[in-house]
Amino acid sequence: MLDGLSLDQIRTFVAAAENRSFSAAGRQLGRAQSVVSHTLATMEMRLGVRLFDRTGRYPVITSAGLALLSPAKNILAEVDIFKGRAKSMSQGVEAEIVVVLDVMVPLQSVTGALREFEKIYPDTRLSLSIETLGAALHPVIAGSAVFAITGPLSKEYPELVSEAFAGIPMAACVSPSHPLAALASNLTLEQLAEHRQIVLSERSTISHGRDFGVISSMTWNVSDLNAKRILLKEGLGWGAMPLEYVENDVASGDLVELNISNVSLDWAVMPMFVVWHPARPPGKAARWLLEKLCS
Repeated sequence: MLDGLSLDQIRTFVAAAENRSFSAAGRQLGRAQSVVSHTLATMEMRLGVRLFDRTGRYPVITSAGLALLSPAKNILAEVDIFKGRAKSMSQGVEAEIVVVLDVMVPLQSVTGALREFEKIYPDTRLSLSIETLGAALHPVIAGSAVFAITGPLSKEYPELVSEAFAGIPMAACVSPSHPLAALASNLTLEQLAEHRQIVLSERSTISHGRDFGVISSMTWNVSDLNAKRILLKEGLGWGAMPLEYVENDVASGDLVELNISNVSLDWAVMPMFVVWHPARPPGKAARWLLEKLCS
């Protein structure tokens, strides 16, 4: 019997319940009160439950109707999503896109584009993953992500297409209590190598066993930037961090920025790239987001 239910009946039920009136529901739906009443009576017959008490001047939703109201609203919401995505797909817009960001990319630098994306492509689901080093690149190679914003490792894969993204200003930092803090100016790489370095763990086989920016033979590995920041503040080592991530700590004196002499520009600004596979180019929505991020 439930197979005989229609979306029109469910929509009519929700309208009647929300308006607390069959005539008001009819005005909302653009049909006569008698049609609303007949539609709901048919729905009640098919369900085998009474949705409204009609003994008074105005219909009153029953306990059974009240219990079914929320699921009915959920059905209509899911149908609207289904129709919206189908419409977007017919216009060449993806139903879902998966994007990967390197952990070094400050989220504040992309939220503006994401807000605009939400308004322009409301029916496209966005999955945003935060990864480190090769783990940010792997989903693009494997085909599970449409594009990634990642570091210079991407240049080692000529089969991928890449566009320059804004570089990430970096800062080598230590706690004020760390021995290096007293030598904060014009430090050499040899001096840094004498102290423990806090580095991010690699969670991908793409660059497993390789060192990126590792100077010291004494290292502790952590899985995320916040853990690294905490260890640095506790004086357990030194490490490079995105400047935007630690600038408040440096300003408050909780961390000291080290001045390192004779180092490459990559230490001051980490180059980043937007990367995708030419066999799986970004669709309409992903291309819009990609171009917005790069602008």
